[in-house]
Amino acid sequence: MKHKTPKGRKSRKKTVDSRPSWPIRYWPELLIVVAGLLCDFNSWGHKFVLDDTSYIVNNLSLQSPSHFLKLFVSPLVTEIGSTANGLYRPLTAFTFALNYQVTGLSPDGFHFINRILHIFVCLTVFWVLRRMFGSSSHVPHFTALLFAVHPIQSEAVTYLTGRSDTLAMLLMMWAWLTFLRARATQRKGAVMASVVFYFLAMLSKESAVPWISIALLTELVFLSDFSIWRADGQSVFRRLFLFLRQVSWPVYIGYVLALGSYLSLRFAALKNISGVPPQFIDNPLIHQSIVVRILTAMKVLFLSGSQIFWPAHFSADYSFNQIPLISRWTSPAGVTILLLMCGVMALLIWTALRALRVFFGIAYFLLTYSVVSNLFIIIGTIRADRVLYMPSLGILLIGALGIDRIEHQPSLVVAKHYVWTGFSVLLLLLGIRTAVRNADWRDAFSLASSTVRQSPNSAKAHEELGTAYFDRKDFVGALEEFRIGEKIFPESPQLMNDIGGTLLNQGKVAEAIPYLRRAADGLPNIPSIRYNLMVALTKQGDFQEAQKQYALILEYYDDLIRQQPDNPYHHFNKGNALFFGGRNQEAQQEFERTLQLDPSFTPAQKSVELIQRRMQGR
Repeated sequence: MKHKTPKGRKSRKKTVDSRPSWPIRYWPELLIVVAGLLCDFNSWGHKFVLDDTSYIVNNLSLQSPSHFLKLFVSPLVTEIGSTANGLYRPLTAFTFALNYQVTGLSPDGFHFINRILHIFVCLTVFWVLRRMFGSSSHVPHFTALLFAVHPIQSEAVTYLTGRSDTLAMLLMMWAWLTFLRARATQRKGAVMASVVFYFLAMLSKESAVPWISIALLTELVFLSDFSIWRADGQSVFRRLFLFLRQVSWPVYIGYVLALGSYLSLRFAALKNISGVPPQFIDNPLIHQSIVVRILTAMKVLFLSGSQIFWPAHFSADYSFNQIPLISRWTSPAGVTILLLMCGVMALLIWTALRALRVFFGIAYFLLTYSVVSNLFIIIGTIRADRVLYMPSLGILLIGALGIDRIEHQPSLVVAKHYVWTGFSVLLLLLGIRTAVRNADWRDAFSLASSTVRQSPNSAKAHEELGTAYFDRKDFVGALEEFRIGEKIFPESPQLMNDIGGTLLNQGKVAEAIPYLRRAADGLPNIPSIRYNLMVALTKQGDFQEAQKQYALILEYYDDLIRQQPDNPYHHFNKGNALFFGGRNQEAQQEFERTLQLDPSFTPAQKSVELIQRRMQGR
């Protein structure tokens, strides 16, 4: 006979689901979201800056839906249709294309997606660490909040082109989360999901490649009982062998297949694995000896690591000659680097013996940083704040472990009571510093001014500020900055073009031509430089030489068309060159050929309509 509850009385029997209500249960996630959003309150209304113009604003491949699938089998295209940048990040480019289709060229639309990606990264960091440390530990809370507000993340989040870093880390974190689920449940679906997320992360940016080593590290520290220091009579090698027998090898086979597929696609798109070598001004480590390369790369490593601990100075550019190269082991700087390297190795050994979780944080930082360290592959820059987005998690995890240790230290009674207050103050200070750094990215002039203050010895920083002055029609200020850049790096063809173009706008044609000639000799395959020289020669009255430069421009595009006859961007660019030369009928033919190859190419359609209106107006 069933027991009935009398009317007017409530049953005292508890329900099966006695969990707290939603706002209380999910308060860590809510706090992480709020902290991440508050740091970004002053980034709305920012403009496109630096490479945003090339990779987003003027990148016609993102504006044509018929080109979307081609993004996955071709290099990242720039504004002039050039693919000679050595970048293969198709998934990032695809998100830019979708962004453009939904929000157009509104910077706020792109900023919104970047911020959402960062928030999801922070949440996934929390979920991953909670599975690793347990729900009773505060380490996941501390780490995720530090990651959300730390100013080292500003460049990857506020700089729109930095989306590749946030997207790659988000997908790697999802691979991490599903990997943990796969290890706990042994479900094939979780294994497949982890492999797919790893593959997509690499398609976002190559910095996700080391995930395989992170997965093994996770198994070693958190998913096994392996310990180097154990008095059970077994040797270290025996215990390591037993650990390797427990590893879930099917998932790693999937990772290896994903890595092989990614490298194959990358090779097919770039014709090699490493891509196009960078310019010397961007990364002076290129063509240096192995000694100079190792010493300077390690110097950059320690500078970048210290920036996480003391985030006082940030710059959007560290190129030549902001970071002096270290040429000898026996120099004071070389000896210092050697001592620091020995210290790091000693710390790794000590933590491996005594504090495996701290060892995990250090190893995570080194493994994820290795891809961008310039030790193994020369990348496009000697140093950049945004490349620390993924590695910084390891250092912040160590900081969270320290805070958690203080909180649970019985001897520190006063510190234990005030640990959350101190942590809140730390978050507030980091958040303020992030907001201050975000303000630097407001527009090209603000960012360039900040960069010159922080990197006064960088030729490229002065070039960027000069360009910002030039865009403001302040040719005197522009020429002054270009001249400073020339003193730092007199061999730069781009600076020669900048100086020549500024002099040309000031009406100093005779002074401009020698600079423009040097620029054209140094960068013969940049049509815009030859165009400036053509204009200067025309104003000087040297029509024969001007016509020669114009012919070289057309010859450059003809060579591209011979190499890739079905590339619509090459036909479009040649059409523009013909149009500027007054050859309207030939230009119209190139634009029509562009539309035959890509009917959705809106700029070509507008160009055809413009030519037809002009010809009818005659």
